[in-house]
Amino acid sequence: MSKSNGGGVMEKGDKKDFTRKGLCDWTWAVSGLTHVIGDTFTSSSVEGHGAYWADDDGYWLWLDMSEEDGTITARIEDNSGDNDRALYAALGYCQYHNIPHIGVGDKP
Repeated sequence: MSKSNGGGVMEKGDKKDFTRKGLCDWTWAVSGLTHVIGDTFTSSSVEGHGAYWADDDGYWLWLDMSEEDGTITARIEDNSGDNDRALYAALGYCQYHNIPHIGVGDKP
């Protein structure tokens, strides 16, 4: 773990640096997915480190941020074909932004 450089500025790898970067990436991921899907997330958990989207058939998209290193991962499941546009929008968003995902179109 790095230390402050004496001027109060955190160096790369510091816990506060990770938190800022992780929260920034998380905010953009949730915001971007909400925009391309056209719907807000249905629920959240893990003290705000998870956001989940559902339709009439149940949950179909899970987005999680690791508490250890801030990495963001997704699980995308088939939502019974009722809303293919949202499914492919989420899949494309994750692939374009290099968010590892499992389920439909696996890219771990």
